[in-house]
Amino acid sequence: MPRGPMQPGPQPAHYQPYRSPYPAGARPYAATPRRSGSGCGVAAGVLAIVGIGALVLMVIGAAFLSSARSASPTATWTRPPSTVAPQPTPTPTTTRPTPTPTPTTTRPRPTPRPTTPKPTPVKPLPDRKWEQLPGPHSNHPTWVTLQRNRIYSYDIPVPKCPATPAPFTSRSQFRTFATNYLNCQHNAWLPVFKRAGRSLPKPKVVFFNETSTLSTRCGTVKRSRVSFYCGHPDYGSYTIFVNENLMTQSNNWWRLRAAETLSHEYGHHVQQMSSILGTSYQLQGSMSTNEISRRIELQTSCWSMRMLYHTKSLAFTRRDHDIIYAWTARDQDAKHGSAASMRYWSMRGLYMSKISGCNTWVVGSNAVR
Repeated sequence: MPRGPMQPGPQPAHYQPYRSPYPAGARPYAATPRRSGSGCGVAAGVLAIVGIGALVLMVIGAAFLSSARSASPTATWTRPPSTVAPQPTPTPTTTRPTPTPTPTTTRPRPTPRPTTPKPTPVKPLPDRKWEQLPGPHSNHPTWVTLQRNRIYSYDIPVPKCPATPAPFTSRSQFRTFATNYLNCQHNAWLPVFKRAGRSLPKPKVVFFNETSTLSTRCGTVKRSRVSFYCGHPDYGSYTIFVNENLMTQSNNWWRLRAAETLSHEYGHHVQQMSSILGTSYQLQGSMSTNEISRRIELQTSCWSMRMLYHTKSLAFTRRDHDIIYAWTARDQDAKHGSAASMRYWSMRGLYMSKISGCNTWVVGSNAVR
């Protein structure tokens, strides 16, 4: 069934200044200037006068001393010798030359290689209790097929799919991934159908772009922006049409965008081959076409979320959880459901283990608005 495109979600030199070797305002000391002219003659005269005065004093002192000795010969006074403590001889100090620092070579640090952070798994999921869905309410064959289908007895399969390239670099790479991913979905569902005693042929895969005009068993499709499933049991024709714009959406918005869509579209093939899809249209007249479509779409959305979460190679993260939560906060169209319904069934799918945990055919109309 065609699906509308998702909208983008919570999906961006030091230098050393010059310094003077002297304190601020100071300058190197200058030598004292010498005087010149007649200053030398004046200095010589002063020295001569001082010399004559000294000679006269010496003569007078000698006469006085001689007179004193002759008057008192017994009273002699001897000037005691002065003792001068010897000054210690300073120990010569040897000034060691300041060693020249050995130049060091700073090796440049290698530029660290960018590392891709490993996804943080969101296991276990936030604690949340989900109510048990109501039981079947009719024994009419149509409702029995929808509400008590054989596949409901089994677990939602856990596929072993290839990891999603991040990013996709070419259309050929995207086509290879999509083909292999749908093959792994098919291989995961095969055991369920085998236990239920039903066949599960592999659907054909057709790639197209938004300018394509497609002629399908379900009619002519022109310039479609969405991927879709077309199954026609009368012709044994089952095809998943994959729009290559999923490559751009995965690169520019959500890395699991392609994986989610491919799981969802394969879910329609599961509905087709278990007779849910064909039988649902027998409700026309008692239920609106849009409500039938919403029950179909919400059921496979629930399954696909469970498979995304448990596919190890996809490394489902907290961010993936938050993107889904934000995306489901907006209303879809009348065929896919309101924000409340989309969020309820998408989030519920992350927690369910049984296929019956996504049974949209047993709830009232309020749960699939």
